[in-house]
Amino acid sequence: SGLMIGVSTTVRMNGVALAAILSIFCLVGRGGILSRDSRKSALVNLAVGAVFAVVTVLLVQPHLVVSPDLLFLANAPRDFSLAVQFARGEILQPWNLIDYHAVPYVYHWTNLLPLAMGVVGTAVGALSVVHAVRAGGAAHLALFMWLILYFLQFGGLLAKSVRYVLPMVPIIAILSADLLVRIRLRRQLLGVLLIAVVVLPTAAAGISFGRIYTGTDSRLRAARWIERNVPSGSSVGVE
Repeated sequence: SGLMIGVSTTVRMNGVALAAILSIFCLVGRGGILSRDSRKSALVNLAVGAVFAVVTVLLVQPHLVVSPDLLFLANAPRDFSLAVQFARGEILQPWNLIDYHAVPYVYHWTNLLPLAMGVVGTAVGALSVVHAVRAGGAAHLALFMWLILYFLQFGGLLAKSVRYVLPMVPIIAILSADLLVRIRLRRQLLGVLLIAVVVLPTAAAGISFGRIYTGTDSRLRAARWIERNVPSGSSVGVE
């Protein structure tokens, strides 16, 4: 687990949030609060996991120790520090002005998640998150904790993009599936109908969205048009 947390963190810093899931399962377990002896063993497991995570991060991203100043560069658009300033709205750009008046945290559920998983899937997902809190248990608590920790990291940013909510989709899907299965076990006909109502339009929306990749990307079409129509050596303005 520590190795996988380390690998995730090397790709995205919010991979650290996965440590919350590991901690909950180690300290709480599946059946409730652990005994003192079991808790000591769990702490040892957590320590080992933490060592594996840190070592993995440092091996894959040695610049964090060798050249930590790279994280604070803000000279080019791809510099990490400058990208963070853009996302927070500390430096306004034409592309993030559209999000200036969007309500933080709320906009993601009303506008972004419906684009990622459909309106019906988002509605059921919201109910499943509430159900996870009420149901309790280590599994529900771990998934909910990761979801909240991740959401708190980017929900308040000025920049709001669909890609920011994509890591939430698998967790919401798991919680939604759990809720629907529980309903089906109690009321089979109602559960089957609800599953159909959720799966069919969500699948249709996903397939419909995926069809945009069957055509030529608009950027490629623009590049080919420029190549055919714009004389060599011309100056081209780019936003």
